[in-house]
Amino acid sequence: MKLKKGCGYWDVTNYPYGGYFRRTKGGEECEIITDGPVQHADEVRIKFADNREAVIKSAAIDREETSE
Repeated sequence: MKLKKGCGYWDVTNYPYGGYFRRTKGGEECEIITDGPVQHADEVRIKFADNREAVIKSAAIDREETSE
C-alpha cells in the first residue's frame, strides 16, 4: 500500500514508541504489521520497503491504493 504525500510518523525501528518523528516522501510504500505496540486506537504499526518500522495514524494510509 502507499502512504499519502507528506504524512508524519514515529520511527520506531531502533527505539521504543516515540523514537524519532519524521515525514514520509510522496507515495512511499509500506506494509501493515499486525503485532507491536501502539498508544492510540487510530494508529497502526507499519514497515517500509527498507525495513524501517513506524507508528502512523491510520488516516494517513491511502486505502484506494491497497490490495487485498
